[in-house]
Amino acid sequence: MKARFRHSSFVILLLLAGCAAPDRFAQPDASWQTRVGQAKYVSRKRRLVGEVTVTTRGEKDFVLDFRKGPGLPLLTIRGDGRSTRYEGVLAHGSHRVWERARAVLARDSAASVHVAAEGATVDFRFAW
Repeated sequence: MKARFRHSSFVILLLLAGCAAPDRFAQPDASWQTRVGQAKYVSRKRRLVGEVTVTTRGEKDFVLDFRKGPGLPLLTIRGDGRSTRYEGVLAHGSHRVWERARAVLARDSAASVHVAAEGATVDFRFAW
């Protein structure tokens, strides 16, 4: 009985050790720049057009919300200089095109931005 308890305790401890606390990203405030527009994502498997909101502060703090209407979030990216979190329908698979988009959007404030990587493209059109 004592050995079974130790074994169970060890398994539970291992499972809990694998759980990480969620990343805490800075919340956008007046010091952030926000752009609103549309994005078109094209890959070998998908072609999606939706609304996009990109909020940046410098080149490290970044939030991107890509959604199809008010009720279907396609992708949310939250990042800072240390980590990045992807959530939504497009969060699975390669993030290369989204990583490149993040780098370009953090330094380019153009009204139109095109990003391509690994057979996928994203075109952004922002309203000013």
